[in-house]
Amino acid sequence: MAVRIREITENDFTAVRKIFVESSSFHEQVDSIFASIKEADQIWLNYITTILQQDDFKIYVALHGEQIVGFCVGQIIEKPPIYQVKKIGQVNNIAVKEGHKRQGVGKALLETIKAWFMTQQVNHIELLVATNNPQSLGFWKKMGGREFMKKMVIRF
Repeated sequence: MAVRIREITENDFTAVRKIFVESSSFHEQVDSIFASIKEADQIWLNYITTILQQDDFKIYVALHGEQIVGFCVGQIIEKPPIYQVKKIGQVNNIAVKEGHKRQGVGKALLETIKAWFMTQQVNHIELLVATNNPQSLGFWKKMGGREFMKKMVIRF
């Protein structure tokens, strides 16, 4: 599939919001810890509107023709001064619309956010992947990701 990647605009918010809701619904099925509140989509939309004003965030959308089929949110994080790697890239969210997965959309989004990270002298990406989500785990491993830490949760 031919896909074009560009930075998000306000005109994209409705389409991106729908993909966010679809992705959130999927993740709620993966693990109940991902359950969101009723207004999550509006709160998330307000959040991305805010982060668009910040230099350490970037949001890209993927288009197939004129249809938005995915998005990616990346952030640059400053590490404590004790580390040799001072800045890392963090992929906060990458989502592809159902029916467009496994067609290179996620890879194209990742390559674009990696290119932005490189322009910011960042050459290290960290991300969180749900261990109960074999589809995402497979994608990130295919993209070169390797496990180096485990984030754990204690429910009570």
